[in-house]
Amino acid sequence: GVEWWKWGVGPGQVRGWLGGGGRSGRVVAWGFLPAMLEMARARAVDADFELRDICEVREESRRFDLVFCFQAFPHFRDRLAAMRQMARQLKPAGELVVMHLLGSRQVSAIHHRVGGSVGGDQLPPATVWPELAARAGLRVTEAVDCEDLFLIKARRVDESPRRGDRVLN
Repeated sequence: GVEWWKWGVGPGQVRGWLGGGGRSGRVVAWGFLPAMLEMARARAVDADFELRDICEVREESRRFDLVFCFQAFPHFRDRLAAMRQMARQLKPAGELVVMHLLGSRQVSAIHHRVGGSVGGDQLPPATVWPELAARAGLRVTEAVDCEDLFLIKARRVDESPRRGDRVLN
């Protein structure tokens, strides 16, 4: 089965993707806010939930087929450290997916408008992701940044390009 590492947990927007649909495999979900982890646990999703800080450098023995970062990336205090941690967690043929249900401009504008602790949390536009990914040992294979979707897919640089790799803005 497919082994997922989901970064960023909360009220269950991706509940159907995690441990659902009769899929075999395992989901490990990390979050850095205890209240969000409790919300996720309350949804009774079949996953292992852990309170972790993605920006801490740690060697993990587990590797995953998919590292899925959903609506969390702007909140990482050290984006490069977070990217490197996500890259380390990938199996050789694994894939990183960073996703938001709005584009980078929309996400950043909402955080600015809300202010407070998230006021400065910006989602980098898709145009800067190839360089950011390369610094973490990853290669962007797909990038979509439009009003209603932000999607980055990346693989480790030790992998050959695959048919269908594309970058869209």
